[in-house]
Amino acid sequence: MFGACRRAICSNRPGSASAQSAGLASTPFSLALLRATAVDAVVFALRRRVMAAGLTLVVMSFAACAGPGREAFRAGELARSRGHLDEARDAYERALEQEPTNAEYRAALGGVLDQEIEAHRREAAACEEAGDLDGAARARNRALQVSPERSDLLLEYRLAEARASGATAFQLYALAAELSTTAPSRAAQEAAEVLRPLAYLETTRAADEAEVAGRFGEALDHLRNAQRVEPELPGIQHDRMARLQAQAWMAAGNEALPSDPVLAFDLFRRAKATFDLDGLGKRLKNAERRARPILEKLEAARARAASGRGRDALRLYGQVLKMNGGERTPALPERDALRQKLMLQECRRAELAADRGSFLLAHRALKDALEFSVLTGRQRRLVLQGIDESRRRKHTRAWETLNASTLPSDDPVLMAARSFVVATARRATEAVEAIILEKPLLARKRLKALRGLEPIIPELAQLATRLETNSSTTTAAAPGATTANGSPDPESTLDSQRGLDAARATDRTPGAASQRAPNNPSPSQSPLQPPLSVSVPTKDDDREDDASEARRQMAELAHEVAVAQDPRPGARQLWLALRSDPSSRVLARARTVLRARARRTALRRVSPEAAWALEAAGMLDGLDPPTEAALQLACARLAEGDVELAQRLFAALGGVSETAQLGAELARNLRIQELRRQFETAKAEAKVLREAALLAAIRSLAPSDRLVRTESRRVEQDAIAYGLERARALLETGQVGLAWVTLRRVAAIGASALRSVEGSAEMSAAEARLRASRDLTLVVEDFVPAPALASAPTACRGLEALVMDDFTSKASARTDLGAFVLGKLWKHRFLQKDPAAPVVFGALAIGLDACHLESLTGTTRASLRLDVPRGGAALFRVEVESVLDPGALPRDEADEQGNAIRALLAAETAERLVETMLSQRDATRSWLRALSDHALQHADVSLAAEAYARLEFDGALDEEGTRRRAALSTFLDAHLE
Repeated sequence: MFGACRRAICSNRPGSASAQSAGLASTPFSLALLRATAVDAVVFALRRRVMAAGLTLVVMSFAACAGPGREAFRAGELARSRGHLDEARDAYERALEQEPTNAEYRAALGGVLDQEIEAHRREAAACEEAGDLDGAARARNRALQVSPERSDLLLEYRLAEARASGATAFQLYALAAELSTTAPSRAAQEAAEVLRPLAYLETTRAADEAEVAGRFGEALDHLRNAQRVEPELPGIQHDRMARLQAQAWMAAGNEALPSDPVLAFDLFRRAKATFDLDGLGKRLKNAERRARPILEKLEAARARAASGRGRDALRLYGQVLKMNGGERTPALPERDALRQKLMLQECRRAELAADRGSFLLAHRALKDALEFSVLTGRQRRLVLQGIDESRRRKHTRAWETLNASTLPSDDPVLMAARSFVVATARRATEAVEAIILEKPLLARKRLKALRGLEPIIPELAQLATRLETNSSTTTAAAPGATTANGSPDPESTLDSQRGLDAARATDRTPGAASQRAPNNPSPSQSPLQPPLSVSVPTKDDDREDDASEARRQMAELAHEVAVAQDPRPGARQLWLALRSDPSSRVLARARTVLRARARRTALRRVSPEAAWALEAAGMLDGLDPPTEAALQLACARLAEGDVELAQRLFAALGGVSETAQLGAELARNLRIQELRRQFETAKAEAKVLREAALLAAIRSLAPSDRLVRTESRRVEQDAIAYGLERARALLETGQVGLAWVTLRRVAAIGASALRSVEGSAEMSAAEARLRASRDLTLVVEDFVPAPALASAPTACRGLEALVMDDFTSKASARTDLGAFVLGKLWKHRFLQKDPAAPVVFGALAIGLDACHLESLTGTTRASLRLDVPRGGAALFRVEVESVLDPGALPRDEADEQGNAIRALLAAETAERLVETMLSQRDATRSWLRALSDHALQHADVSLAAEAYARLEFDGALDEEGTRRRAALSTFLDAHLE
């Protein structure tokens, strides 16, 4: 029976001869049928009590009937039982590759993938519990790589990645909401619903904190985010959002007012229309008053542009940008559009002038167009070089220059310059054609300068052929005897040439032409032949033509220098051409015209044209290179508007030339005019100290000026009254340095002001308080627990407060730390803003980064940071470690709560911090440098005055201290009102 079963089973094995002869296919159904037959055989064998034989039959049957993927499947089962999921997955995948339709293999592969995913999820959960968010994100990513098509795994990975990057609850909610729409799943919807209340609470709380801190724009953004989360929940009142929007615009307007009054005026106006805040109307009026001159000048620029006065409009636009300075001002795009329009107009004018043959006007229009072009400086120089070469009849070189690879092919100015070269070349071609018979040698020379332009001027090839033909014909038609073979006789040709030279000499003699009869031929002219003097030019004719051409070019160049907006390139070229004759009338006339032009353009305002005219006149003075470089530097500063520096540079040149003297005079007049305008502005704004400083500057330049005579007494009296009143108010608020600087500014006005200030009680009080506060006073900030202490033992709780109290007590009793530390009582009075409290310019921040505490021992790692000023940059930051020996605390003094060991460890840590601060004494003593840098960097007038006053009281300073004091003085002069 067993043999029969085996034969029956094996006869139906896939691939056997009997199976193939019977037409059976190896299908899952047939394999299942075989397995069922084998089971029946086993049952039969058991009934016959042949257990061993039955088991052997089952094993042999399955081994004989296994598929090609069975071995890989068994290897996967073995690896899975051992916990090697990666090996099991690879084995199952090999089994499926061999038997793709096997459901058992596919189910096993799905199971091991689920096990891998769950293992990665457990690993991510463990990382999250340990605080390793990056590790959790990596584990979620590995789970997603196992099954990328699962949307729940994608959601888990994206959320873990966002948490690792520090995402807020609102950002997590937004991510879940986005995934619920892009990759819809129930998990994403549930996550969004869970995160919704957390995101709402976080955004509303952040909005409240930002509003309290004065960050109104940030608060408004948080409220808008909260509105996106829950539009219907309470806490998002529309009037509150309107108020925050108005406050944000008002804060932005306050920040933009010093540099961009137009933008500030617009922001205040929008804030006023949104919500009526307290003090907004006054700020709006102030911004309107400051923006009105700018807007009026902007309207004037637009009117100039509309009336065709483009250059004046550009000048006004430049003044608007200088006065306003904001990037959002409409003057910037309007100025660029106007420049483009003027450039195209000048290009069109140059093309029309070149077509009419007015090359001087075309050249001038091209140079004007270059001023409005967007080309770089190097590209502009190339274009200018090309058109200059074309005017000097170097047409081929000009064409090559304008077709250089560094020049853009589609620039309008460049296209107009090429048209100019083509027009001049065509005019030169016409001139060659006109003289080709009369002066063939000059025509040949002119034609050589046009070589290479045949593709754009086809007539050049015809002229060259015609010139060669005429040359050969003239030689063949020369008079005289011929030889026997018909060629010209050399002797006869020589006699004819001698007669021609004699005739020319006679013609050049005065009166020779009138003495000769009209019908009487010259000795070398036959009655039957035309005169030959026109066909053989001499070198004298060529030289005379070149000399006249050179004189004409110099006259044109001098005229261009006189009328060009920027005469410097032409002046340089004119000087190089005529430097061999410095006393030339052309140079003298050009210098006179340029100086008169500089005086005229600088009459009422700072103008780059005046500086350019002065620099061009200096080029024609024939100065030595160092002096000329110094004059150019002075002119450059004058063009930039730095009139004061320009005046000093011109004055340093002394009597080197009339141009330098004129520059010093013009710079002085311009500086006086600018000071007068600033004085009128300060007077309108009631800035008394500013008025006094400006009047003193005018007095130093022009002691007998009318403004000095009429306003000095009023300004001095107003400044004394204002200074004393302002100093009293500043002393009451504790701003001693600013009060002292204000009084010193008033005392510098004049002798009577000095007497009034020096004998005042305000000056005595300010000096007394400054002497008492010359050293740095520090306050210990409240302790902020470190995140690492959250996982510290319970015994470490409260240790930070003990460390801060012990440090405050120990440091406040020391006088050798380089600064004084406020004790607990003075700290409380300082925080309550008690007027008797000392002036504090720095803060000490203590950090407890790590703590380990046992019954009889303990360790801490603490940090100490000094900030100058309070809330500013750190002057130093150091870390210390404190370790208590096991025998530091006797066993009989230890308590169960750990209070004794905690107090001992706190005292040890505080002592180490005090010693560390003592080691940083030199760094602490440089606090004035840090205070000055902070004041200058953040434009803090009050801190700058405090630092300046203490530097003045220090007396002897090193080079760095002197430089820092000068910088503070300049800053206070510019910002103190």
